[in-house]
Amino acid sequence: MQPDEIKVTAYSGYKSNQYPKRFQYKGCSYEVLEVEKEWVESHIDGRNKKYCFKVRANIGSCTISYNPKSNVWFLEQVKG
Repeated sequence: MQPDEIKVTAYSGYKSNQYPKRFQYKGCSYEVLEVEKEWVESHIDGRNKKYCFKVRANIGSCTISYNPKSNVWFLEQVKG
């Protein structure tokens, strides 16, 4: 699956866009029921980071990522 840009409503606690709460994909809205895992991927130069989340949503198990530099969220994978 090619990553698709999505719109995300995120929880912002001690930092902005801490984790996703719900997202819109192909015109439908999905609720994140649980964040199962989170990790950070860094480019080899260490400057470009991507925050990744494995979540359980009402569409299935999904991997969602956030690029803070561009302020864009992506749906990377869906397993129904």
